[in-house]
Amino acid sequence: MLYVENQKTIRDFWVTHFNFVVKNEMSNGDMYMVELAPHAETETTIVLHNREQIAKMSPELDMATPSLLFSSDDLDGLHAKLKAAGITVGEIVDMPGQRVFNFADPENHYFAVKEA
Repeated sequence: MLYVENQKTIRDFWVTHFNFVVKNEMSNGDMYMVELAPHAETETTIVLHNREQIAKMSPELDMATPSLLFSSDDLDGLHAKLKAAGITVGEIVDMPGQRVFNFADPENHYFAVKEA
């Protein structure tokens, strides 16, 4: 789960720049939830929750951004695409056995991508 300020902005970020699909969107009163996945058939998903609402309901929860590592068959192309879109991206780093870079979403949650 990812706790964010604006679920629709973050949903659109993942759909637009990473071609994620929306597997589920649910509203129940003032509660709203979005479930995203890299592909429709993928079982692992990211669920976007409103940080403020969840903090009120469950103040004991850790709201920190999870450390997520994605992989790409075209690391250089993805890096260039994100950079051209004005997204905050780090430089590609050569690590033992892999190349990787990080990026931030519109709310400055940082994630990483490694070369597949």
